[in-house]
Amino acid sequence: PNQQQRRQWQRKVANVQALCHACTIVGVVETHVNPRRAHRFFGQHISGVEHYYVDGMAIFVQKQWAMEKKPSLHKVVDGAIIALSWKDSDGKACWLFFFRLDAFKEKTRRQQLAEATRWAHAAWACRPVG
Repeated sequence: PNQQQRRQWQRKVANVQALCHACTIVGVVETHVNPRRAHRFFGQHISGVEHYYVDGMAIFVQKQWAMEKKPSLHKVVDGAIIALSWKDSDGKACWLFFFRLDAFKEKTRRQQLAEATRWAHAAWACRPVG
């Protein structure tokens, strides 16, 4: 990379690092590369976090919180929606979803959301609400 690209990369890393210090969970929904490359060229430079990668998305979770809550990663819709789940201090299920829906085709977006709805119905079919 040239000097300008290197500075831009350093600013991105510094920005995500600052977000990770301020927030428990930070999601990057467009890494544009496979998980191994995302970690090697970006994620490994973010300290104090657990790293989760799938479908061109990265999630950074503060290590202490991750050790306490033990979040699980779920692939909801291939290439479009992932989620983290964990239990709160009362034992209730908590979910955080990350969306990267198709930006160009309304039909595809609708299909992705319909698939997510089917996933949610199946995932919570036997669980009480609340």
